[in-house]
Amino acid sequence: MNPSEVSPDFHHALAQKGWWLSPNKLPADLCQGLGAALERAVEHCSELQSKYLGSALPGTAHHLLAQDPLFKMFLERGDLETEIQAFLAGPFILNSYGGVLNPPSETAYVHHIHRDQRSWTPQFHIMINLLVILDDFKPENGATWLLEGSHLTADKPQEAEFFAKAQQICAPAGSLLLFDSRLWHAAGQNQSPSYRRGLTLTFTPPFIKPQFDYLAAYNAEQQHKLSDRLKQVLGYYSRIPQNLADWYQPPEARFYRPGQG
Repeated sequence: MNPSEVSPDFHHALAQKGWWLSPNKLPADLCQGLGAALERAVEHCSELQSKYLGSALPGTAHHLLAQDPLFKMFLERGDLETEIQAFLAGPFILNSYGGVLNPPSETAYVHHIHRDQRSWTPQFHIMINLLVILDDFKPENGATWLLEGSHLTADKPQEAEFFAKAQQICAPAGSLLLFDSRLWHAAGQNQSPSYRRGLTLTFTPPFIKPQFDYLAAYNAEQQHKLSDRLKQVLGYYSRIPQNLADWYQPPEARFYRPGQG
């Protein structure tokens, strides 16, 4: 990863608008495979949501990494890692890995105006969203609404103001959307007969606690065999020592490695 290779257009777009689109990044077969895997994951998560919460959260799945090998494969690709590192000014880890089907005529929490970074940090970048567009995003199937420039203000916009000024991000399947996690956004209502599928990932500096222990999906031997890219992104290089034997290690063997922030 070399953040110096990122174009000035990326930095300007994130600073001024709060978002940046990379179109046609993924091949069609990968989009279809990820979409099918997401549908299976939503079915699985819906069962758990009903069991533990009393009702399902329509069309949503959470913490996908271990639910299908394709989710790990996508992360291994390292798409836009130079842009993510440039935005966060250093190494980063996965904070969350979810997905949304956006079923026709259904409403879930993702349709409410929200932002994923709950703490207001006007001078620091501490989280970035990656939206993986698996189907063509169109107005009729509920393309995501973004309010440009809203990452620069702490206050949540009123609904009327939001939808008067926000724009829907329409893009072909395989596109990747990066946006500042302080940006106010909402999923659009799907008026088509089909799903509008997308993966929703967030990334942070390593010193911020992730929403889920993604490393726990792998035993110690499997963790050791992960690629350097996955070790970094899944937090292997920013673990917490559990005892003094873990603590007293040379730099190259420490649980929290140098350079992690």
